[in-house]
Amino acid sequence: MALLEIAVWAEPGEPLLFGRVLKGVSTALVDWETGRQSTVKRNDPNVRFAVEGSRRLEWLSKPGLLEGQIKADPHGVIVDVIRDEGKPIQTRTIKMRLVELGLTPTHADALVTSAKSALAANRHVVIKGASHLWSEVPVDPFAGLRALPPHDALDRLLTTPRLKAGEKEALADAVRRALPTKTTP
Repeated sequence: MALLEIAVWAEPGEPLLFGRVLKGVSTALVDWETGRQSTVKRNDPNVRFAVEGSRRLEWLSKPGLLEGQIKADPHGVIVDVIRDEGKPIQTRTIKMRLVELGLTPTHADALVTSAKSALAANRHVVIKGASHLWSEVPVDPFAGLRALPPHDALDRLLTTPRLKAGEKEALADAVRRALPTKTTP
């Protein structure tokens, strides 16, 4: 099923106008709620685009909602941007999406920077370099370590200095897999 893209026209001092995007890449043919159709450039400063049902559309539709969420759950805003994208999204694009929603570049940069550790701990966000991807199922960041043969895992436990707690646990799991089942006397 194709995702329905919505255009939101916001002129200062005017009510928001919504329309369904019929087609278009660099320009979009929009069927506005007024019954009128028009072609709109994707970079028009008065028009923003969002997928129906997305958090982005909620933010565009309800002025003040984004600011409220930033105050209540700043890291959740970044997660919502990643989830809404529906494909891998680069850090710079996350910042750009926030600026499109009305944040200053400085605020967007600070918000993304402050969310780094929370994103790394989020089991639904897959991070590879500057790329972020939402996963509906939790992802084990240490799956590769857990899959090591037991002898390799033990060697790494004994020879690698300063392992993180999660890495130690994953390597210990790989070693335990080779041990006989623990019985209680």
